[in-house]
Amino acid sequence: MLWTFAMIACAQSSVTDAETARALDQLYDAWALTAPGIPTIDAATLMKDLNRDTPPLLIDVRDPHERAVSILPGAISLEDYEANRARHNGRPVVTYCTVGVRSGYVARRLAKEGVNATNFRGSILAWTHAGGPLVTPTGKPTDDVHVYGKRWNYANSAYDPFVGDPPQPLP
Repeated sequence: MLWTFAMIACAQSSVTDAETARALDQLYDAWALTAPGIPTIDAATLMKDLNRDTPPLLIDVRDPHERAVSILPGAISLEDYEANRARHNGRPVVTYCTVGVRSGYVARRLAKEGVNATNFRGSILAWTHAGGPLVTPTGKPTDDVHVYGKRWNYANSAYDPFVGDPPQPLP
């Protein structure tokens, strides 16, 4: 498994999307062993659930500079959720981040608080492997995805990985 991670990190351009997706799964599985008991949802199931009459609420737990690059359509920030919990009372939530580690801890905390919370396995990077759309915070479609750091670039090659802070608009 460590070889797979090293292969992705050192030779991103020479591996297939299928190999990258498998490495992302292995990375998530390695973390999940240290944090058992967190309910998860995969990309295919989430895509189906988002088309239901009452879809789950997507909560993006990433930092603002990551969300400034792209989000899943319809997602809100954790800060917005926390400030407006009453508005979302009783609605199931799905938390996500880059890979699913940070969002897993948030899903666990929310579940302990009585929220029907599920963690998105592989998170925004798994979304790219499922071909899911991304949008900017203003709703404009984009292929850019913040990958947290070069080491975490497990995005599908059809998307443009971004590391660092997005450019700020001029005053």
